[in-house]
Amino acid sequence: MQPFNFSIRAALKDSWNTFAKHWGFFIVLALVLMILNSFTNRGGHPIVMGIAYVAIIIWTYVLMSVSLAGTDHKDELLNFKSFQLHTPTFRQFFGLIGIVITIGVVALVLLAFPLVLFFMAFAQITPVPVWLAALAVPVLVLGAYLLLRSSFVMISYVDRPISIKAAFKHSWKLTKGKAVLMVLGVAAVSILLFIGGFIALIVGILAAYPLSILLTAHLYRSLTVRESQVSTA
Repeated sequence: MQPFNFSIRAALKDSWNTFAKHWGFFIVLALVLMILNSFTNRGGHPIVMGIAYVAIIIWTYVLMSVSLAGTDHKDELLNFKSFQLHTPTFRQFFGLIGIVITIGVVALVLLAFPLVLFFMAFAQITPVPVWLAALAVPVLVLGAYLLLRSSFVMISYVDRPISIKAAFKHSWKLTKGKAVLMVLGVAAVSILLFIGGFIALIVGILAAYPLSILLTAHLYRSLTVRESQVSTA
């Protein structure tokens, strides 16, 4: 078995080539996601926001499915005629909601709450015991670690006909050792893409969305290939 290698530069180049070849398709997908996000960001009627959140979950599934097809160079699936093939079933949709809720709870309890607590203690907004503020740091580290190891839960669920529990196990299995650093590297590049997108205004953001997801799909696919090589070795 050959040693595992992943080049962010090569993956980004391939992602760009895929995007450039089907730019109209990807831009429309990104534009719809931006419009849906705008409904949740500006507030409004709870029913409208609820519908927007549901649509975002479905659209995220679509984007991940499309990105996997692009990573696998299945160009025949990167068009509006094949759109239905990228949409989730009812079972998959409710599974996605379960994943979003689970990750959201972890983020709220182990990230958001310790951050608020630490900020309150640092800014002296309200008296906070020293031991409690100190406890927030390791809890914050734990939360960040758990979310990092859960990076591929949703894309695993999109890629494979598995349960929510199996998707978490698969993500945990993929993000071991050097893979954690690769996830951080891809995340850093994605952030740079979005910064560049903001500088280039709307057109840049419409390109940053699909490119970042394509890059993540490249890393995911590379790790699944390594996983299959290890299991058959």
